[in-house]
Amino acid sequence: KKITTPLELMVSRYEAFVNHDWEYLAKTSLTQSVEELEESAEIVWLGLEVVDSYDNIVEFKARYRVENKEYILHEKSSFIKINGSWVYSDGVFLE
Repeated sequence: KKITTPLELMVSRYEAFVNHDWEYLAKTSLTQSVEELEESAEIVWLGLEVVDSYDNIVEFKARYRVENKEYILHEKSSFIKINGSWVYSDGVFLE
């Protein structure tokens, strides 16, 4: 499926984190390497809530568990289009 919006890319990247698809994540990121991404292998992802999506920004909350403790990652992610394809640029963590 062709990714046509930052929101679609963000959701597909969340699914890739769930499935440990490090190659896809690295391919759809400006800065993340497979090796860096593999360091998050112990994280169990529990759910995704999209808070807002506009222009090239997606704000989301992702619930996850590490060593039987649950956390929420609240991030405002930025995406850019390169050669017609959206990629993850960077993110700002929110409280």
